[in-house]
Amino acid sequence: ADHQPVPLFGCMQIMQEDEDGDSLPLFLVRSEAEDAVRRVIEESGVSAEEAAEFQVVGISLVDAVELLATDPEAPPFRFIPPASSVEFIKQIKLKT
Repeated sequence: ADHQPVPLFGCMQIMQEDEDGDSLPLFLVRSEAEDAVRRVIEESGVSAEEAAEFQVVGISLVDAVELLATDPEAPPFRFIPPASSVEFIKQIKLKT
């Protein structure tokens, strides 16, 4: 049976730093990936020429997992849930 691919969106020029090191954020919502890119460009003060290279690209979840499994040079990924899902979970936790 054919499965509908789960789309992910990211920008190879953006890495997220945390206690585990750098990771590439992959978003489930394209507009949230675009917003993150816009924020990084504004906060980092890159030139307009450099900013033009910050492109949001799509990759399927299957391809992302395959890349992690087969390419030792691939950066670790951080999967970013939709803001609406995070908010929904917060609301549920507040009720319990």
